[in-house]
Amino acid sequence: LQLVRGSAAARADGPQLPLSPALSLSVPSTLQRSPTSEMALNGTAQEEASATVLQANFKGHTARKEKEQKLSSVTALQAAYRGHDARSQVSGGARRQRYYMPAEVSKHDKAEDLWVSCFSSVLDLTTLVRAHPGALAQPLIEAAGTDISHWFDPRTKDLRKHIDPQTNKEAPFVPMGRFIHCPDGDGSVEASPAFKVPWWTDKSLVVGKLTRKTRKIKLLNMLTNQETVLEVCAEETINEIR
Repeated sequence: LQLVRGSAAARADGPQLPLSPALSLSVPSTLQRSPTSEMALNGTAQEEASATVLQANFKGHTARKEKEQKLSSVTALQAAYRGHDARSQVSGGARRQRYYMPAEVSKHDKAEDLWVSCFSSVLDLTTLVRAHPGALAQPLIEAAGTDISHWFDPRTKDLRKHIDPQTNKEAPFVPMGRFIHCPDGDGSVEASPAFKVPWWTDKSLVVGKLTRKTRKIKLLNMLTNQETVLEVCAEETINEIR
């Protein structure tokens, strides 16, 4: 701003005003915004928004993965616990009847821990395979943790039979090969002093029943507000689930 002298009338009638030096007003540099700074601010905002979206997606993926791992761990722990519990709960030489899911049976898939299901019964063949090592145990080891009902006749619950094309005689139908207590084409079985009944009819090997269907239940911890989903047998009661 610059103060100037008054008009001619003012000079004539009024007092003369002294000429003041020029005054200038400047805007501080902190309040000025150049186009370059505006672009930088916009770019920073967009980067923060993108980072937030990526972080949310990562957290969602991590949460789903942790949930799947937790469910798998719960199933494995449940199968291991109930398998140990079935062996330890012996009363009068017979195990207490329980129900098992196919997923639980499938966890026992090794020679040292071998379960199979057959016509809705779950059998523990661990001791049988340990007592009869060799080639005849191999088909059972390969079928560990699975259902082998198709090995047997659903009407008689005994081995399936067929006509051997080489001998034209009736023989057991064993697509995976001859196994323990299975007779050969001549009807003889391997020598075994302890062999009284074939293992598929031995009730002492039965640890429980295979469930008709499964259902899922949700457990909520009221203190920590954590949820756990369990898949259980439909026949089980609350006390059995515990």
